[in-house]
Amino acid sequence: MNVIIKYRLLPLLLLLPAIFTGCKKETIPKHNSGVPIVIEKFSPVKGGVGTEVLVYGDNFNNDTTGVRVTVNGVKAAVTGVVQNRLVFMVPDGAGSGKITITIGGNTVTSTEDFNYVAAQYVSTLAGSGQEGFRDGEGAAAMFAFQLGQSIATDAAGNVYVCDAGNSRIRKITPAGVVSTVAGNGTGGWQDGPAASAMFNHPYGIEVDKDNNLYVADTWNAALRKITPEGVVSTLAWIGDITDVVVDKRNGDIYASQFGPGTIVKVNGDGSTVTVGSGFQQLGAIAMDSKGNFYGVDNSRSFIGKVDAATKNMTIIAGVSGQTGLEDGPGNTAKFDRPWGIDIDKEDNLYIAGNGGPNYGGGDNNTNHCIRFIKAGTWEVSTFAGGSSKGYNDGLGSLAVFRSPTGVALDAAGAVYVLDEGNQRIRKIISR
Repeated sequence: MNVIIKYRLLPLLLLLPAIFTGCKKETIPKHNSGVPIVIEKFSPVKGGVGTEVLVYGDNFNNDTTGVRVTVNGVKAAVTGVVQNRLVFMVPDGAGSGKITITIGGNTVTSTEDFNYVAAQYVSTLAGSGQEGFRDGEGAAAMFAFQLGQSIATDAAGNVYVCDAGNSRIRKITPAGVVSTVAGNGTGGWQDGPAASAMFNHPYGIEVDKDNNLYVADTWNAALRKITPEGVVSTLAWIGDITDVVVDKRNGDIYASQFGPGTIVKVNGDGSTVTVGSGFQQLGAIAMDSKGNFYGVDNSRSFIGKVDAATKNMTIIAGVSGQTGLEDGPGNTAKFDRPWGIDIDKEDNLYIAGNGGPNYGGGDNNTNHCIRFIKAGTWEVSTFAGGSSKGYNDGLGSLAVFRSPTGVALDAAGAVYVLDEGNQRIRKIISR
């Protein structure tokens, strides 16, 4: 994600001698249509949108208006050219592929691929940055996030969040319009119509295929359900409940328990059975396409996998009991009091790096970021943000978060973040 800045100056500096030569009285030869265009090499060989690439070769054209360059078939902006040097800017969303240069009727294609590295662009979907309560559009809305809430999405791209400080469930449309789904704002327990229902510091939330919402109503030790028609009911009483997940294959419901460090299946009669354990203080949970569970151990700063068949838990990323911000192989990577988790269609994991009802760490936490864990290899990388806290939208390393606690993906692959310290909902798209 740093390639844009890193390579911005190099191609221009390398072009300077040629440009100065062009200031002399001698005329720089133009493209010769009877001679093939030559691509000898290009540098850098990988980068993201906005990366400037220097192409070495021959029979280019010093008039940029007559030169067309594509990367993987996507047109690029040519920013400088002389007879044997050409600079272009990698276009948005190009993908990896060959570099093609066309001048007049002549075309040449590189023998090697340019490797496109997608960068993440972070924007603010909703939230004023101030703690409070207000429905409305975008920056007019206000939340009161407190220590460990999660976030979920439905098939239409709507986002749902647990607003613990306001004891409400909130909805954000793709356009950023915030409304209250359920909860009257008074902390307590009350089933019934959504507008009069009461919650008490809800943390976890999930959406099923029929748009029913399931809420881990933490301080009530209850699993609640909200129908699309706006009826709230209690499905089960579960001590220390922190999150809920629905099996997309069959609709079964599971919940996590913070203190016991267990994952339980919720039966139709409200009873529960333990299907996973081995965590010390369990935050959010996720389930992959094969029915395996993934849980975030908040106190010991690791990500664990519970095998669907054996029910055994193994650590896939993080070093138990050690905190930090280190990418790399799962068994050496480090996290710092992680809390949120979600999974994509390829079973890759996304971790919200900061949070938890007792051990969040807040501004002293080193992980003001979203981490990415590659399925199967468990290689860990930083997806967006970093160790510095603050607030800034932007591309790649320019984006800054403050104590993100929840993360969720939509059907199109966009990533949503409950940015607790900034009292905002952020959106990340890969470009």
